[in-house]
Amino acid sequence: MFAYNRLVHLQQTVAALQANHLAPQSKLIVYADGPKNAEEAAKVREVQAYLPQIEGFAGVEIHAKTQNQGLAHSVIAGVSEVMAKYGRAIVLEDDLLTTPDFLTFMNTALDYYAGDTRIFSLSGYRFPFPIPANYPHDVLVLPRASSWGWATWHNRWQKADWKMLDFENFKKNRALQKAFNAGGPDLSPMLCKQQKGWIDSWAIRWIYAHFKHQAWALYPTISKVRNIGNDGSGTHSHASRRFESDFREAPLQFISSLSPEPEMQHQLRKFFRRSFYRLCIDYFTLGLY
Repeated sequence: MFAYNRLVHLQQTVAALQANHLAPQSKLIVYADGPKNAEEAAKVREVQAYLPQIEGFAGVEIHAKTQNQGLAHSVIAGVSEVMAKYGRAIVLEDDLLTTPDFLTFMNTALDYYAGDTRIFSLSGYRFPFPIPANYPHDVLVLPRASSWGWATWHNRWQKADWKMLDFENFKKNRALQKAFNAGGPDLSPMLCKQQKGWIDSWAIRWIYAHFKHQAWALYPTISKVRNIGNDGSGTHSHASRRFESDFREAPLQFISSLSPEPEMQHQLRKFFRRSFYRLCIDYFTLGLY
Protein backbone atom coordinates (compact mmCIF):
# COMPACT_ATOMS: atom_id res chain seq x y z
CA MET A 1 0.00 0.00 0.00
CA PHE A 2 1.24 3.47 -0.91
CA ALA A 3 0.30 6.42 1.28
CA TYR A 4 1.06 10.12 1.39
CA ASN A 5 -0.91 12.86 3.14
CA ARG A 6 -4.61 11.93 3.30
CA LEU A 7 -5.25 10.37 6.69
CA VAL A 8 -9.05 10.14 6.44
CA HIS A 9 -8.88 8.41 3.04
CA LEU A 10 -6.15 6.08 4.28
CA GLN A 11 -8.13 5.09 7.35
CA GLN A 12 -11.11 4.17 5.16
CA THR A 13 -8.85 2.20 2.83
CA VAL A 14 -7.34 0.27 5.73
CA ALA A 15 -10.74 -0.38 7.34
CA ALA A 16 -12.08 -1.87 4.10
CA LEU A 17 -8.96 -3.99 3.69
CA GLN A 18 -9.22 -5.20 7.30
CA ALA A 19 -12.73 -6.44 6.46
CA ASN A 20 -11.37 -8.69 3.70
CA HIS A 21 -11.76 -12.41 4.33
CA LEU A 22 -8.04 -12.99 3.78
CA ALA A 23 -6.76 -9.99 5.76
CA PRO A 24 -5.65 -12.10 8.79
CA GLN A 25 -3.54 -14.24 6.43
CA SER A 26 -2.04 -11.30 4.55
CA LYS A 27 1.08 -9.26 5.22
CA LEU A 28 0.57 -5.54 4.71
CA ILE A 29 3.61 -3.58 3.51
CA VAL A 30 3.15 0.19 3.57
CA TYR A 31 5.29 2.75 1.75
CA ALA A 32 4.61 6.25 3.08
CA ASP A 33 6.19 9.10 1.13
CA GLY A 34 7.79 12.14 2.75
CA PRO A 35 6.45 15.71 2.40
CA LYS A 36 6.99 17.80 -0.72
CA ASN A 37 7.16 21.01 1.27
CA ALA A 38 6.55 22.50 4.71
CA GLU A 39 2.83 22.90 4.01
CA GLU A 40 2.46 19.13 3.53
CA ALA A 41 4.64 18.14 6.49
CA ALA A 42 1.91 18.19 9.17
CA LYS A 43 -0.45 16.01 7.11
CA VAL A 44 2.34 13.56 6.32
CA ARG A 45 3.26 13.33 10.01
CA GLU A 46 -0.38 12.47 10.82
CA VAL A 47 -0.32 9.64 8.30
CA GLN A 48 3.01 8.27 9.46
CA ALA A 49 1.95 8.44 13.12
CA TYR A 50 -1.18 6.43 12.30
CA LEU A 51 0.57 3.60 10.46
CA PRO A 52 1.99 1.77 13.55
CA GLN A 53 -1.58 1.52 14.90
CA ILE A 54 -2.75 -0.69 12.03
CA GLU A 55 -3.84 -4.17 13.08
CA GLY A 56 -5.83 -7.05 11.62
CA PHE A 57 -3.19 -8.49 9.30
CA ALA A 58 -0.65 -11.30 9.54
CA GLY A 59 1.97 -8.57 9.84
CA VAL A 60 2.48 -4.90 9.06
CA GLU A 61 5.76 -3.61 7.65
CA ILE A 62 6.20 0.16 7.37
CA HIS A 63 8.61 2.08 5.15
CA ALA A 64 8.19 5.76 6.08
CA LYS A 65 10.24 8.27 4.10
CA THR A 66 11.48 11.60 5.40
CA GLN A 67 12.16 13.01 1.93
CA ASN A 68 9.61 13.14 -0.88
CA GLN A 69 10.18 10.50 -3.53
CA GLY A 70 7.19 11.28 -5.75
CA LEU A 71 4.44 8.83 -6.65
CA ALA A 72 6.04 7.26 -9.71
CA HIS A 73 9.40 6.65 -8.06
CA SER A 74 7.74 5.39 -4.87
CA VAL A 75 5.59 2.85 -6.69
CA ILE A 76 8.32 1.61 -9.03
CA ALA A 77 10.86 1.23 -6.22
CA GLY A 78 8.42 -0.20 -3.69
CA VAL A 79 6.79 -2.73 -6.00
CA SER A 80 10.20 -3.78 -7.34
CA GLU A 81 11.40 -4.39 -3.78
CA VAL A 82 8.38 -6.53 -2.93
CA MET A 83 8.62 -8.42 -6.23
CA ALA A 84 12.26 -9.29 -5.62
CA LYS A 85 11.35 -10.79 -2.24
CA TYR A 86 7.95 -12.41 -2.86
CA GLY A 87 7.64 -12.82 -6.65
CA ARG A 88 4.17 -11.20 -6.77
CA ALA A 89 2.33 -8.28 -5.22
CA ILE A 90 -1.17 -6.89 -4.73
CA VAL A 91 -0.98 -3.10 -4.81
CA LEU A 92 -3.24 -0.40 -3.39
CA GLU A 93 -3.00 3.34 -2.94
CA ASP A 94 -4.45 5.24 0.01
CA ASP A 95 -7.81 6.20 -1.52
CA LEU A 96 -9.28 2.83 -2.53
CA LEU A 97 -12.11 0.93 -0.90
CA THR A 98 -12.18 -2.84 -1.47
CA THR A 99 -14.94 -5.43 -1.21
CA PRO A 100 -14.45 -8.22 1.37
CA ASP A 101 -13.53 -10.65 -1.41
CA PHE A 102 -10.96 -8.38 -3.09
CA LEU A 103 -7.95 -10.24 -1.69
CA THR A 104 -9.62 -13.57 -2.46
CA PHE A 105 -10.12 -12.52 -6.09
CA MET A 106 -6.56 -11.26 -6.42
CA ASN A 107 -4.82 -14.22 -4.78
CA THR A 108 -6.89 -16.77 -6.72
CA ALA A 109 -6.24 -14.97 -10.01
CA LEU A 110 -2.52 -14.69 -9.25
CA ASP A 111 -2.41 -18.47 -8.92
CA TYR A 112 -4.73 -19.22 -11.85
CA TYR A 113 -2.98 -16.98 -14.41
CA ALA A 114 0.60 -17.30 -13.17
CA GLY A 115 1.63 -19.34 -16.20
CA ASP A 116 -0.34 -17.31 -18.76
CA THR A 117 2.06 -14.54 -19.79
CA ARG A 118 -0.61 -13.01 -22.03
CA ILE A 119 -2.04 -11.69 -18.76
CA PHE A 120 0.40 -9.01 -17.57
CA SER A 121 -1.63 -7.70 -14.65
CA LEU A 122 -4.87 -8.06 -12.69
CA SER A 123 -7.23 -5.24 -11.74
CA GLY A 124 -9.84 -5.19 -9.00
CA TYR A 125 -11.48 -2.13 -10.58
CA ARG A 126 -13.35 -2.09 -13.90
CA PHE A 127 -13.94 1.00 -15.99
CA PRO A 128 -17.70 1.78 -16.06
CA PHE A 129 -18.46 1.08 -19.69
CA PRO A 130 -21.40 -1.20 -20.60
CA ILE A 131 -20.78 -4.92 -20.98
CA PRO A 132 -22.85 -6.77 -23.60
CA ALA A 133 -25.84 -8.50 -22.00
CA ASN A 134 -24.86 -11.82 -23.57
CA TYR A 135 -21.26 -11.78 -22.29
CA PRO A 136 -20.97 -15.19 -20.56
CA HIS A 137 -17.94 -14.76 -18.27
CA ASP A 138 -17.15 -13.18 -14.89
CA VAL A 139 -13.81 -11.74 -16.05
CA LEU A 140 -12.56 -9.98 -19.16
CA VAL A 141 -9.28 -8.76 -20.61
CA LEU A 142 -8.39 -5.34 -22.00
CA PRO A 143 -5.25 -3.87 -23.58
CA ARG A 144 -5.12 -1.27 -20.82
CA ALA A 145 -4.01 -1.78 -17.22
CA SER A 146 -5.52 -0.02 -14.21
CA SER A 147 -3.66 1.37 -11.20
CA TRP A 148 -6.68 1.22 -8.86
CA GLY A 149 -6.15 -1.97 -6.87
CA TRP A 150 -4.04 -4.23 -9.04
CA ALA A 151 -1.59 -7.13 -8.96
CA THR A 152 1.15 -8.69 -11.04
CA TRP A 153 4.06 -11.11 -11.03
CA HIS A 154 7.81 -10.49 -10.94
CA ASN A 155 8.42 -11.97 -14.40
CA ARG A 156 6.00 -9.43 -15.90
CA TRP A 157 7.00 -6.44 -13.79
CA GLN A 158 10.66 -6.79 -14.67
CA LYS A 159 9.84 -6.46 -18.38
CA ALA A 160 8.74 -2.84 -17.99
CA ASP A 161 11.18 -0.30 -19.44
CA TRP A 162 10.82 2.62 -17.04
CA LYS A 163 13.38 4.65 -19.02
CA MET A 164 11.32 4.24 -22.21
CA LEU A 165 14.38 3.73 -24.38
CA ASP A 166 12.28 3.24 -27.52
CA PHE A 167 10.15 6.33 -27.06
CA GLU A 168 11.69 8.37 -29.89
CA ASN A 169 10.84 5.63 -32.36
CA PHE A 170 7.32 5.44 -30.91
CA LYS A 171 6.78 9.19 -31.24
CA LYS A 172 7.71 9.10 -34.94
CA ASN A 173 5.55 6.07 -35.73
CA ARG A 174 1.86 6.87 -36.24
CA ALA A 175 0.98 3.20 -36.67
CA LEU A 176 2.42 2.37 -33.26
CA GLN A 177 0.54 5.26 -31.68
CA LYS A 178 -2.72 4.10 -33.23
CA ALA A 179 -2.12 0.54 -32.03
CA PHE A 180 -1.31 1.74 -28.51
CA ASN A 181 -4.51 3.78 -28.50
CA ALA A 182 -6.55 0.57 -28.80
CA GLY A 183 -6.67 0.91 -25.02
CA GLY A 184 -7.98 4.48 -25.24
CA PRO A 185 -7.14 7.55 -27.37
CA ASP A 186 -5.69 9.28 -24.32
CA LEU A 187 -2.78 6.83 -24.00
CA SER A 188 -0.32 8.20 -26.58
CA PRO A 189 -0.78 11.82 -25.39
CA MET A 190 -0.33 10.69 -21.79
CA LEU A 191 2.87 8.84 -22.64
CA CYS A 192 4.23 11.93 -24.41
CA LYS A 193 3.40 14.11 -21.41
CA GLN A 194 5.23 11.66 -19.15
CA GLN A 195 8.32 11.76 -21.34
CA LYS A 196 8.21 15.56 -21.45
CA GLY A 197 8.08 15.65 -17.66
CA TRP A 198 4.64 17.27 -17.59
CA ILE A 199 3.20 14.45 -15.47
CA ASP A 200 4.76 11.96 -13.05
CA SER A 201 3.21 8.64 -14.00
CA TRP A 202 4.45 5.10 -13.54
CA ALA A 203 1.06 3.78 -14.70
CA ILE A 204 1.26 4.98 -18.32
CA ARG A 205 4.66 3.30 -18.66
CA TRP A 206 3.20 0.13 -17.17
CA ILE A 207 0.34 0.26 -19.69
CA TYR A 208 2.95 0.70 -22.44
CA ALA A 209 4.74 -2.43 -21.19
CA HIS A 210 1.49 -4.36 -21.73
CA PHE A 211 1.30 -2.99 -25.27
CA LYS A 212 4.94 -3.65 -26.09
CA HIS A 213 4.68 -7.28 -25.01
CA GLN A 214 1.23 -7.78 -26.62
CA ALA A 215 -0.27 -8.56 -23.24
CA TRP A 216 -3.50 -7.72 -21.44
CA ALA A 217 -4.89 -6.80 -18.06
CA LEU A 218 -7.61 -8.96 -16.52
CA TYR A 219 -10.70 -7.37 -14.92
CA PRO A 220 -13.76 -8.62 -13.05
CA THR A 221 -17.09 -7.79 -14.67
CA ILE A 222 -18.15 -6.34 -11.30
CA SER A 223 -15.63 -4.03 -9.62
CA LYS A 224 -14.10 -4.98 -6.30
CA VAL A 225 -12.51 -1.55 -5.87
CA ARG A 226 -13.95 1.95 -5.55
CA ASN A 227 -11.83 5.09 -5.71
CA ILE A 228 -12.75 7.62 -3.02
CA GLY A 229 -9.95 9.99 -3.99
CA ASN A 230 -11.74 11.63 -6.91
CA ASP A 231 -13.00 14.33 -4.57
CA GLY A 232 -10.31 16.83 -5.50
CA SER A 233 -8.11 15.99 -2.51
CA GLY A 234 -5.47 14.04 -4.43
CA THR A 235 -2.16 15.32 -5.74
CA HIS A 236 -2.78 13.81 -9.17
CA SER A 237 -6.58 13.98 -9.53
CA HIS A 238 -9.53 16.36 -9.73
CA ALA A 239 -13.08 16.02 -8.41
CA SER A 240 -15.09 13.70 -10.65
CA ARG A 241 -17.79 11.02 -10.54
CA ARG A 242 -17.05 9.79 -14.04
CA PHE A 243 -15.19 6.69 -12.89
CA GLU A 244 -17.78 5.38 -10.43
CA SER A 245 -18.83 1.82 -11.24
CA ASP A 246 -20.84 -1.04 -9.78
CA PHE A 247 -18.94 -2.15 -6.67
CA ARG A 248 -19.89 -5.23 -4.65
CA GLU A 249 -18.86 -8.64 -3.45
CA ALA A 250 -19.67 -11.39 -5.95
CA PRO A 251 -18.27 -14.88 -6.64
CA LEU A 252 -16.31 -15.15 -9.86
CA GLN A 253 -15.20 -18.04 -12.03
CA PHE A 254 -11.97 -17.84 -14.01
CA ILE A 255 -11.47 -19.17 -17.53
CA SER A 256 -8.27 -19.75 -19.45
CA SER A 257 -9.37 -18.99 -23.03
CA LEU A 258 -9.70 -15.22 -22.88
CA SER A 259 -9.03 -12.58 -25.51
CA PRO A 260 -10.15 -8.95 -25.82
CA GLU A 261 -13.73 -8.60 -27.02
CA PRO A 262 -14.04 -6.11 -29.94
CA GLU A 263 -17.22 -4.55 -28.51
CA MET A 264 -15.62 -3.99 -25.10
CA GLN A 265 -12.53 -2.46 -26.70
CA HIS A 266 -14.85 -0.14 -28.61
CA GLN A 267 -16.62 0.82 -25.38
CA LEU A 268 -13.26 1.36 -23.67
CA ARG A 269 -12.07 3.72 -26.42
CA LYS A 270 -15.41 5.50 -26.32
CA PHE A 271 -15.14 5.98 -22.56
CA PHE A 272 -11.70 7.60 -22.92
CA ARG A 273 -12.41 9.57 -26.09
CA ARG A 274 -11.04 13.11 -26.20
CA SER A 275 -12.92 16.28 -26.98
CA PHE A 276 -12.16 18.28 -30.12
CA TYR A 277 -10.61 20.91 -27.84
CA ARG A 278 -8.27 18.30 -26.34
CA LEU A 279 -7.41 16.96 -29.79
CA CYS A 280 -6.33 20.45 -30.86
CA ILE A 281 -4.22 20.93 -27.72
CA ASP A 282 -2.47 17.59 -28.25
CA TYR A 283 -1.88 18.36 -31.91
CA PHE A 284 -0.19 21.69 -31.23
CA THR A 285 1.65 20.84 -28.02
CA LEU A 286 2.57 17.20 -28.57
CA GLY A 287 2.47 16.80 -32.35
CA LEU A 288 -0.06 13.97 -32.07
CA TYR A 289 -3.34 13.37 -33.88
